[in-house]
Amino acid sequence: MCFTGTESRVQGADFDDLAADQEELAARAWNPREAITQGGLLKYMHGGEYHMYNPDVIAALQAAVLSGDYAHYKEFARL
Repeated sequence: MCFTGTESRVQGADFDDLAADQEELAARAWNPREAITQGGLLKYMHGGEYHMYNPDVIAALQAAVLSGDYAHYKEFARL
């Protein structure tokens, strides 16, 4: 209906799914007893989820690139 001819890599999400997501977010946003999370999906958030752009991961990547040492790369890959 909206993106005719466009291939979907998500497969299965429809307007009802999107509406349900929005209703849940709205309910959480208006609940004064529940703090809204800051997310952390696109940047580092102290105390948030662990992601590939946390400071320790970035430091390990920079060390591997600057030194060219395979051991540094293995530490980056482990993180």
